[in-house]
Amino acid sequence: MRPPSAEPSALSAGEGIVPAAINFAFRRVTRLGAGAALASGRQLGLLRPARAQNQYATHLPILIGLARMVPVRRVLELGCGNHSTFTFLDRRAFPDLITLESLETDAAWARHIAEENRREPRLNLRLVEDPLETVLRQLPLNAYDLLLVDHSDKYEIRAATISFLANCAPGRTLVMLHDYEIPLYRRAARGFRHRFEFTAFTPSTCLACGHSPVRRGALRSLERAIKRHARTLRPDDAAAWIAVLDDEFGAARPASGQEPLCACSSSHP
Repeated sequence: MRPPSAEPSALSAGEGIVPAAINFAFRRVTRLGAGAALASGRQLGLLRPARAQNQYATHLPILIGLARMVPVRRVLELGCGNHSTFTFLDRRAFPDLITLESLETDAAWARHIAEENRREPRLNLRLVEDPLETVLRQLPLNAYDLLLVDHSDKYEIRAATISFLANCAPGRTLVMLHDYEIPLYRRAARGFRHRFEFTAFTPSTCLACGHSPVRRGALRSLERAIKRHARTLRPDDAAAWIAVLDDEFGAARPASGQEPLCACSSSHP
């Protein structure tokens, strides 16, 4: 996603998430006691790591790990960026990639990314207008292996896109939602049959779909590996994540049709 010129208020984005969380925590401690309240807070995803210094890159380890579990050949990216676009086009990170279609609404940012990748034939970058749902209705969403939602610094616009995708639930296409800790996005994603949240870094990332091609156990293994290495690696250090996740998972990719993603797992309120 293009870094906004002025970062929106986390309070407005979370619809009062900070005071609400404090109030919720106080009521839980009063009702359950400190130990039980702590466990409950972890389960609901209220206790998160501090916000990453580079908040625009916290989904990169999940992207890199996912490419070691399933073949990712065709990607639809909603909002091109200095991190995701370049990672998708890095053959070390995504060796199976055939085409990356990126939709961008900011003309200057689209020109910047296009110029940086002018010799990359796999990139098809299109300048479009909001709402993106108008464009998405014209695309064969089932034809993509992965769809990344990380566009717009206007929360209502991105939430509307998430809701549209959740309602149409494009087959076995995996949908990755960045900034998933924002309540507006979490509510918009409730229509997805399967959702799995990665919380090693904040902003968090959700992997969602209608019919999962990835085992739930495999995603749990990836979450554990990312949490383990998050102690020493920055989320934007793509080369380091490629190295450690290659060591963890190699080139093995689980067959589709196995145990599905967690549907409404314990990490979801």
